[in-house]
Amino acid sequence: IRLWDTVGLEEPEKAANGYVGAIEKAIDLIQRLNETGGISLFLFCIRGNRVTATTQSNYRLFYEVLGKKQVPIALAITHLERETEMEEWWNRNVKKLEKSGIVVAGHACLTTLEDNQKYARSKEVIEELLSQYDGQMKFTMPSEAWIGRVLKGLGSLAADKLFPKGKDLINILTKRCHLDAQVAQRVAARIESSMNGDV
Repeated sequence: IRLWDTVGLEEPEKAANGYVGAIEKAIDLIQRLNETGGISLFLFCIRGNRVTATTQSNYRLFYEVLGKKQVPIALAITHLERETEMEEWWNRNVKKLEKSGIVVAGHACLTTLEDNQKYARSKEVIEELLSQYDGQMKFTMPSEAWIGRVLKGLGSLAADKLFPKGKDLINILTKRCHLDAQVAQRVAARIESSMNGDV
């Protein structure tokens, strides 16, 4: 089992350069996934409290955009050490998650506090969940197409005037993200044509 840890990609600062970090993280993740043969499962970690708009956006970004609805997604729900039975959190909240558009292939209710008496069970639960997807078929697609797809899907970028365009986007893709100049131009053109409704 190989795990890639990434923070959510959908909360850029509302400034012209605010998207640069999100773009860099997305491209780095895609390149690492392609180098290792793809992805079998998204493990989406959330705190055991209310589902926020950012939680919903990140779910959609990973499941719908990055994985094209072809990669299963599971939840790891943390901060449940105060629950009498951690699994009870799931029983109380699964309908709320589904109502907010978060539908998953599996889940693990757990604590990450090593000194907590429920920690050993948490390790077992997460290992059981991950082992279900070990050796599963891996999803991948050509990096250029994948990058273009993810950048188009980073929130409501098509409507955001602050999202870098044209030469600014190409400069970010080449200088900050180290893409080949021709690849950067094709990705930028693909994004701009989708923003203009040409795709």
